[in-house]
Amino acid sequence: MIYIEEIFADSTSLLLLQTLYDLYTPLLHPFLALASEHLVSLASAESSTLLYDKSLDALSWLQKPSTRPDVSYLASCAVSLPLIGLTQLAQYVVYGKGSSLGPAELGAKFKGATGHSQGIISACVVAKEYPPSKGDGSDAWEPFYQQALSGLTVLFQIGLQGTLAFPPLAIAPGLAASSVENGEGVPTAMLAVTGLELKSLEKKIAEVNGHVKAEGRDETVSVSLYNGAKAFVVTGNPKDLVGLSDALRKNRAPQGKDQSKVSYLFLIFSFFDLRLTSLYLTDPLLEASSRFLDAIPPHQRSLPLSPPPRRYREGCLRYRFKGCFFLVSYRPHLRRLQY
Repeated sequence: MIYIEEIFADSTSLLLLQTLYDLYTPLLHPFLALASEHLVSLASAESSTLLYDKSLDALSWLQKPSTRPDVSYLASCAVSLPLIGLTQLAQYVVYGKGSSLGPAELGAKFKGATGHSQGIISACVVAKEYPPSKGDGSDAWEPFYQQALSGLTVLFQIGLQGTLAFPPLAIAPGLAASSVENGEGVPTAMLAVTGLELKSLEKKIAEVNGHVKAEGRDETVSVSLYNGAKAFVVTGNPKDLVGLSDALRKNRAPQGKDQSKVSYLFLIFSFFDLRLTSLYLTDPLLEASSRFLDAIPPHQRSLPLSPPPRRYREGCLRYRFKGCFFLVSYRPHLRRLQY
């Protein structure tokens, strides 16, 4: 079974892609040349949005690292989503070509493919049924490249439409400094909270939303993803999530604190800002999903596309594949086997 997980939305994906390119240039160059040309074309068509002023020429950045854009540009959802997908698919190409297998032969060795978050799109590309290698010296991966372009188009549109629907918001320096100083990172639209019961978390969220309503705003903070019994992703305006962080911090035990001789125990849990700049997994982006679907060209709709559900409380689903004995996990590591 193949499991494709999201890579952090900053320069990490490009650094990993750089490592792959440096090590396996002959294997990767045909795919990256085609994919980069495609991404540059997509970015040029949306130049009016001003989101791609430094283009999406990944191959050029790999060949000349000094031309690589700054981290803030690479970390924006509009740019990072297609780049992460490109990195995920490049790992699969290297794995197949390095094993002297075409996409059909490699795919036949797995029971199935799945993914986390945007990794689902890459899993769709991997799971397609491809023609067997001809053995005539031609590149057996050409059909995979074409399917990969469809996947990259989907990821490009998700990043674009999500950013247009929820453009990045400026945060007061004082608020940002508070989060950074307390080890929670720069405020974003998503906050990961682990180790805290849902009831306690929702109580704090209700307090924050009370302040939001008092200011006459319709925005609300909410739990959008349930990753486990005590693992959640909270979404909202970054400013409001800073307020939630401040409220949570009052009840969090300092790291290493001895609580054996105190009358009131502080809770031991953690929270940090996820490096995402748009409100994915939330109702405000439901309208953007329709625009995203309309933007996908008909000839590139070979991937199963449908609007997202209105609720995202199934983040801890378990996938079972009969006869699956191990997992090949495509994460920031090149390859990892999990038994």
